[in-house]
Amino acid sequence: MKSFALLLFPLFLAGSLAAKEVYVDNANGNDNAPGTKTSPVRTIRHAMELLASGDTLHLTPNPQPYTEPIHFSGRNRHLAGKPGRPTIVDGHGARFSGLRHRTASEWTKTGRDIYTLQLNNNAWVMDRQGYWSGFPIVFADGKPLPWKKSKSELVPNSYVLTKVFGAKKTPEHNKLHVRLEPGKTPADVKLETPHGDYAVCVEGADNVTIRNIKAEYYPGDGFDSAWRKVVFEGVEGRRNMDQGISAHASELVVRNSRFHGNAGGGIVDVGMPSDGKTRRSNVRYIDCIIEDDVFRNDVQFYHTDAILENCIIRVRHGNALTAEKESKVVLKNCVLVNLGTAGTNTAVLVSGTASVSMERCTAIGFGTVFAIHEKGSITSRNNLFLNCGTIISSFGAGNYTGRANRQTSQLYFYRPVHYRTLADFRKAKAQDADSMYDPSAVLKAYPDAGADSNLLERLKRHTTASSQGK
Repeated sequence: MKSFALLLFPLFLAGSLAAKEVYVDNANGNDNAPGTKTSPVRTIRHAMELLASGDTLHLTPNPQPYTEPIHFSGRNRHLAGKPGRPTIVDGHGARFSGLRHRTASEWTKTGRDIYTLQLNNNAWVMDRQGYWSGFPIVFADGKPLPWKKSKSELVPNSYVLTKVFGAKKTPEHNKLHVRLEPGKTPADVKLETPHGDYAVCVEGADNVTIRNIKAEYYPGDGFDSAWRKVVFEGVEGRRNMDQGISAHASELVVRNSRFHGNAGGGIVDVGMPSDGKTRRSNVRYIDCIIEDDVFRNDVQFYHTDAILENCIIRVRHGNALTAEKESKVVLKNCVLVNLGTAGTNTAVLVSGTASVSMERCTAIGFGTVFAIHEKGSITSRNNLFLNCGTIISSFGAGNYTGRANRQTSQLYFYRPVHYRTLADFRKAKAQDADSMYDPSAVLKAYPDAGADSNLLERLKRHTTASSQGK
């Protein structure tokens, strides 16, 4: 019996070593410390040097944001976790910011009190005239400066950022011009702008979990993934110049997270070329909120297999969800809301040969619920459409299949043949026999259509919190 216990002892010892926890405090830590809870290190770089597979990295949330990115790359592939025992980074609510103080030497004087900086950002997320008009991205002594539409409109303490679309770039492409008060220079004013790429990127290690981190003001995405078996839990991406989160040929699960106020959309997931083929992304979003993104659609998929469950998508510009390039998307028990002018925007758009299956969801206030381009297809079952205009608009040879939906709109199908009512469509297509036109339908849980009561209550609480600025 004694020998058996001695044989087991090394196994217990190995298991305990694999479960190490490393702590970081960007305000009070010291990189000469051991990285324990009571003696944390200061930098993420050093903390990751102390990690091994299956360990947990803890961040101390401070008023001072973290500016070092977290990067799992090929160089630290040894940090990959194991099935059921991932390597974990828990931010405990820590905030990451891409804002950096741009010193006087980085600016070039290009006019009277005007100073210019090349701001690298690869996203096409300006307005149609090529100007930035999203959210403040220049701060002077901690205060946000207003943007202008052109260099000629600059007044003291304002800026303009221009972007040139297409392959032919001009000298103005991505140029940030700031006009200061007369006589002031960047040596007199602390000017901060977005800098870097992302807060968190996982592209070289399987079985990694990222928790409870906020990412804002990055020129690119808040969170990136280009690997397998990656999990994000309780993360928030806001006010990034590209996406809140983006998967690139990644296998990804995202839970209880929020992406809002980003310029390039809350979620954009894509496949990537590999050995002459396209390696698809495979993603799943559960209990997430995606809303109010600035220039593009809130959720967009290219070459991606995606499942969204119990999610709330609230769009102000464009489409709530777009599926393109052979994507296959499933929505279950989701709520899609138009925050723009009543009768505008589209809930779901499909193009190419992409397909969307939508079941027990609720769409509110859209000009069009479903837009089908090219050979895209949509299957709609047990959904509720409230205060929407046209239910389906088709601009190609796509396909729509409906069953047991409930709607307040009579205008059912538009183009290439116009079926004005549900009854007309049902008669012509011999489907949707159990769908229902109900002009008195309201936002509530129905036994046969729409999102469930738990999600509707969550939407109500979230909308109240948002209106109070939380």
